[in-house]
Amino acid sequence: MELDLAEVTFCGSSGVRLLTQLHADCKRKGKTVVITHCHPRVLRVLELSGVVGLFSLVVTPEGPDIPSD
Repeated sequence: MELDLAEVTFCGSSGVRLLTQLHADCKRKGKTVVITHCHPRVLRVLELSGVVGLFSLVVTPEGPDIPSD
C-alpha cells in the first residue's frame, strides 16, 4: 500500500498509532506500507517513536517540495 504524505506536516502520537495499526493490518494481508513524500518533521517523529523501520520509505533526491522551517 502506498501512502503519500505530501500534505502532512505534523504527526503526533495519534498519527503514529494509526500508522502502526495500518502496518499491522497490511502485514496480516501480506502487504507492506510504502510511505512517499514524507516531510522531515514527520520522518523525525517516526524515528523518535522507533517505528520508522516498519515502513518502506521512498526518498526523492530533491526531497519534499515543502519549505523547511
